[in-house]
Amino acid sequence: MKTKSLIPLSILAASMLLASCASNPATSSSSSSKASSSEPSSSQSSTSSSTAASSDSKTSSSSSEQTGETSSSGTSQSTSSSATSEDAVTSYDNGSFAMVTDDGSFAVSGDTITILSAGTYVLQGTWQGMIYGNLGDDDVVELDLNGVTLSNGDNSCIYFLNADKLKIKSLEGTTNNIIDQRALQTAEDDTQGGGAVYSKCDTNFVGKGTLNVVGAFNNGIHVTKDLSVKNVTLNVSAPNNVLKGNDSVTIESGKLTLVSSGGDGIKTVDTDISSSGNQRGTIDIQGGTIDISAAYDGIDASYDLNVSGGTINIKTNEYRTSSSASPLLGFGPGGGGHPGGGGGGG
Repeated sequence: MKTKSLIPLSILAASMLLASCASNPATSSSSSSKASSSEPSSSQSSTSSSTAASSDSKTSSSSSEQTGETSSSGTSQSTSSSATSEDAVTSYDNGSFAMVTDDGSFAVSGDTITILSAGTYVLQGTWQGMIYGNLGDDDVVELDLNGVTLSNGDNSCIYFLNADKLKIKSLEGTTNNIIDQRALQTAEDDTQGGGAVYSKCDTNFVGKGTLNVVGAFNNGIHVTKDLSVKNVTLNVSAPNNVLKGNDSVTIESGKLTLVSSGGDGIKTVDTDISSSGNQRGTIDIQGGTIDISAAYDGIDASYDLNVSGGTINIKTNEYRTSSSASPLLGFGPGGGGHPGGGGGGG
């Protein structure tokens, strides 16, 4: 790996405990509709920097992460064809969760909400299940989190199989939680998303609110394309990698607290040139405050690390004996999952 503009890191010795955050009650206009049986469903359920790598020998384990290539046929909340137009709604309110859009449409079937078209969607309240998208190559979707808690014990909480871009925005003054309640991954499973948030399109995390993400199955946030962060206060824990962007990770600004009990803090995978001529595998840190506590590497760039701003504090080799990743952030699924020890995965 080549490293550019690298300045020595300070090491953070402080422990990272964050308070549990309760979601706001749902308040929005209501208009519910059932989607067809083909919809996804489930049974329920200053500037300092460095890579600060830890042990060179990363032992393999049964919790090694999947490749990120998931078949279009599926998740356990079957990712099959989208609902017909008669199933489309623009607002939904079940008393504890509300969702509304002015320029898009979605369908609700069981505990799966399927985004049917490009647009901006506002989510508020508590939802147990999946937010799923499989859209066109030119479609851009924005999910505005307005005091929401999303949890799922069957698959990823947010699972986007295809789109041009997904933007996840934590609105100013709100605290939002995304909690993976699955057991730790012990075998390859192409039907499962590889993180609490799993996306196979470019994904941006933005906003002036707070987003807490607890991974339990594998990674915290896994994007198979480009992952970026701007402004948001982002707290993520995972038994494997915390932020994984296969093609790239870019941090423009924000306050990030990242905790891995069995993998890396920030990770890229690919090293080739994209069809548009962009080098894959880069990690680009332009600003923000980033605190990383990881069992293995704080930052693992498959091709190149570029640091032009920000403050980065890394502490490695800390949590391999922890009983679970989520209590390190002080909230989470309440017990599912154990540290992976998988050395960051492929």
